[in-house]
Amino acid sequence: MEALARSMVEANANDGEAWKALGVALKMLGKDALAPLQKAADLLPADAMAQFNCGVALHDNRNLEAAIAYYNRALAIDSRNFKAHNNLGNALADLDDVAAAKNAYERAIQSRPDFAEAHFN
Repeated sequence: MEALARSMVEANANDGEAWKALGVALKMLGKDALAPLQKAADLLPADAMAQFNCGVALHDNRNLEAAIAYYNRALAIDSRNFKAHNNLGNALADLDDVAAAKNAYERAIQSRPDFAEAHFN
């Protein structure tokens, strides 16, 4: 999958979907996906999943403030994105902002009541 995604990027370096596919492929392989996911987010500013994926990569790299910004971008596009609410809560908790984290977890549960992970945060 990585090779196919790389060939898509090489064929069209301005294709945000290709960059998103490369980032996801790298992430699935346990490789650093930040650069392609940032490129995808830049090329696809109205794509909630591109913004969310970039937030995840930034969070994985412990760049919490930037991750929060990307989770908020995803939520501005799709306010019902329960995973973005949950990950936002995790990043806020990592920064010891307990009240804001609790609020984010509550929004995750409101968006998807059966999302068990948010209930245990």
